[in-house]
Amino acid sequence: LEMEDGTLLARDFVPIYVDNDYRGHLGNYYDINERKKITDAVANSEAKYKLIMNSALDAILIADDNGKITFWNPKSEEIFGWKQEEVIGKKLEEVLIPEQFRSAHINGFNRFLKTREERVLRRMLELTAINKNGEQFPIELSVTPIYFEDTISFCGFIRDISIRKKVENALQASDEKYRSIIANMNLGLLEVDLEDKIKYCNQSFTKLSGYELNE
Repeated sequence: LEMEDGTLLARDFVPIYVDNDYRGHLGNYYDINERKKITDAVANSEAKYKLIMNSALDAILIADDNGKITFWNPKSEEIFGWKQEEVIGKKLEEVLIPEQFRSAHINGFNRFLKTREERVLRRMLELTAINKNGEQFPIELSVTPIYFEDTISFCGFIRDISIRKKVENALQASDEKYRSIIANMNLGLLEVDLEDKIKYCNQSFTKLSGYELNE
């Protein structure tokens, strides 16, 4: 009930019977304004954090202690191709873990629930994930456990690092290519730092100087 001054009251009542004859009821009214304020504050806080997570540049997901997805932000949809309504209630291994890694994930998940030993939690890991189309790709993953009363859930932060890995692999291949060319060229090559300490020399230089590489 809402009073004229805006006060909110909740009502409990118990019917009164005498010899199976209804004689009225006993009512109890109490102020619920404080409880309403707390409930509204919690709802506003949840809405605020959901807005932040939905605006994040990283994929963010939350799973319960059964491994079932309870939250899936728009970036997760973009990276994995699954819409939120398609994944809520599904287990993680059904959505983003390649088949060859699923048993290891399930074993590790169950071991944590029994021991609470955080072997891979709160760390940045490089793993392989799978999208809706069945394509595997590299990701960075960090998982944080969320303890609340007697329950536990898991919040995962995921970044697609496919482009970065392609660049790293290209740079490594290029470096290996030119190192091979330099090592086998007929011209002696010597690299020194600002203190005139030798940092690198190729095979031709060792032949010309008579020194071995380890010298």
